[in-house]
Amino acid sequence: MVDTIRHLGENIGRIFRYILPGVVILGGSYGAYPSLFPSIDFDKFNLWHLFALGAITIVAGNTWYAFHRYGIHQTVDMIFYAVGQPGPSAREPGLKAISSYADDLARYVVNSFKISPDKALRQHVALRASAMHLMYISSEVSLIFALLNEPNSFFNRNSRLMIILGLIGLVVTIWQNFITRRVDWYSIEGTN
Repeated sequence: MVDTIRHLGENIGRIFRYILPGVVILGGSYGAYPSLFPSIDFDKFNLWHLFALGAITIVAGNTWYAFHRYGIHQTVDMIFYAVGQPGPSAREPGLKAISSYADDLARYVVNSFKISPDKALRQHVALRASAMHLMYISSEVSLIFALLNEPNSFFNRNSRLMIILGLIGLVVTIWQNFITRRVDWYSIEGTN
């Protein structure tokens, strides 16, 4: 039992990255489009329904995570880069700096793997990043399903609240993105 708990603790970032986004997406889908789930009886345990939901959860979560991570998050990261925020940052901040973003980011990633800082610190950074991505995805799901839903669904009845929560979530997450980027930078910078 202790080994199982330790293993879960060591891999909590992976759970945030690969499982929980799908759970959020599937829950949001059910809240916005309950008519898409007519054959699933949540009151009775059906192994095949559970297996199908698990497969959809993993595929949807990983797909959304990938597009989010290398789309929206990368855009926010590039903005932080262009304004000169540490981790990596442009030598001369501004719009012209964006042309060197990919090169500087690649160097930073390679250097972060070459330098082997404290394992606990790197795990902390990975967990922060995973939690931040889950926060982004939850906010995105809230906003998208608040705007796109079927009549009389949870999101339709609570669209204003879900938009407000989604926007607050995005603001909080961008702030955490700023902090996490800095923590990551100092975890590498502090080893030199």
